[in-house]
Amino acid sequence: MTDQERDALVEAFQRPPYSQVGSWTFEYDDGYFFYEHPSHGAVYFTPDTADPGAVRIDLIDGGGDSQGTGRIPFTSMRAEDLFAIVRPFLKGGAGRKEWDPRRPSLGAIDDLELAQELQSYMSRHDSFAGESYEFNIRVGAVNLPQTVRQNVAQNSIDDIVRMEMEFQLREFIAELKRTFPWIYGEAQAGRSGGWLVLQPDYGVMDEDGTIPNLAKAGSRLKDLQEISRLVQEGVRGLEEDLATLDFWSDRVSAPIQPSRKDWDPRDPQP
Repeated sequence: MTDQERDALVEAFQRPPYSQVGSWTFEYDDGYFFYEHPSHGAVYFTPDTADPGAVRIDLIDGGGDSQGTGRIPFTSMRAEDLFAIVRPFLKGGAGRKEWDPRRPSLGAIDDLELAQELQSYMSRHDSFAGESYEFNIRVGAVNLPQTVRQNVAQNSIDDIVRMEMEFQLREFIAELKRTFPWIYGEAQAGRSGGWLVLQPDYGVMDEDGTIPNLAKAGSRLKDLQEISRLVQEGVRGLEEDLATLDFWSDRVSAPIQPSRKDWDPRDPQP
């Protein structure tokens, strides 16, 4: 963090809505950012000079004793982003509703990391009301065999690719629902339908970002990570299929003659 970035953050936090949060008051002293409470202690949050990609959190109880120290990944130097990390501690725990601000616990940092991981999967599209998750299913540029480009009309190529994508996506969603019974609904979003949005039968985060049940949230996160892996694996598989001559030979009525580039001298002569 540069001196200019630090000064800009201090100036922002000294103004509403950051300067006062309930009975917590923002203070800056000798390089330390912190919120102080008349009786509950203090929450120090300082962008770490030793690790520019993290913010250091120090929790001090009402008696002035340290209750733990941790680091949270953080690269943004915007006041609103830094405040989003600190605010749950001032509210009563980073996702842990039963956390007592008078007795801070470093476990709240673990809860916040869980909440941040879950947030990374939350859908930005309005396909469903409430909590939903999104996954990028866009297929990249496909290296079609040269002979296919030479012998198959572009509109036929587009139709075949579209039908194959729709078929594989239907099969993929059906398999996901068998594996993850909490999936209630699904939709495609984005201008080209490049996002798969999944609606759960129940959410694991409240609207304010808190987590009522840590066990359920942790289990949901593991499922989302596995779904993300399966999505990436499926997209790669489709891209590889579309690049093979066998795929097109099975789907084009007229025989596709190999081009010179595709010819192999080991092939039998006519």
